[in-house]
Amino acid sequence: MPSALTLAVGAALGDAAGVTLEEAGKGSGEESGRFWRALPPLAPGPLPPGSVALASLLAAPEPLARLLSHTALLDDGADGDALQPTLPPGMVAVDRHGACWRWDGLVTQAGTPNRTALRLGLQRRLSNARAGRAAALQTVASAEQQLAQADSAASAANLDASSADHAAEAAEAAWRQACQAAERLAEQAALARSRRAALLPVIDDLNSERDAIGQAVAAAEARLAGLPDADGLDRAARSADARRLAAERAVAEARAAQ
Repeated sequence: MPSALTLAVGAALGDAAGVTLEEAGKGSGEESGRFWRALPPLAPGPLPPGSVALASLLAAPEPLARLLSHTALLDDGADGDALQPTLPPGMVAVDRHGACWRWDGLVTQAGTPNRTALRLGLQRRLSNARAGRAAALQTVASAEQQLAQADSAASAANLDASSADHAAEAAEAAWRQACQAAERLAEQAALARSRRAALLPVIDDLNSERDAIGQAVAAAEARLAGLPDADGLDRAARSADARRLAAERAVAEARAAQ
């Protein structure tokens, strides 16, 4: 996924029941009862002027085809607040900074913490770090193999030097070339090892960052679960108002009967 679209995709998905793009592609989540199901394509309503569907900008798993085809990426500077009332049912508008305007009136401002966007960004950084580490390891292996070949060639040239003066001169030249190649390969191998060593702390930091993000999300969910039930409080208030009105009627009736 292009890094420039990470916040936009995260805003479109929201928390999405904790199911990321990668998990949607694998069909995971069924064990917990929350997962993405692939549904037939559904033609979206008209997109806001100057916007494009996210589905046209990235390759995503099939289960997300409906959502991304109904998600409009606005141009920088577009007024999402003004466009929101014109969105057809099911349409979501997002921008590259993570703001989101849904057709039903829900608004998420840019900069609002989003677990999906954080997870996508972390996965992209981990993937890049692992790709860099794999390339460095491959370079080291290739350099070591070439170094071994150069050493073998140098040994063979050294043995041939004893056969004749002419052969010795040729072998000496080959030896010098082999030594130069060996030095270059040794330098490349040392550089590759240095790069590999530099990548290891980065991966450790990313793993720590991922754990910290998971802990922060868990703490936020725990605080959310501890909040009072708004619907229950509203019902209790209405019940109290009804009892107050009944008491006022009883007082009025008693006064009238005196």
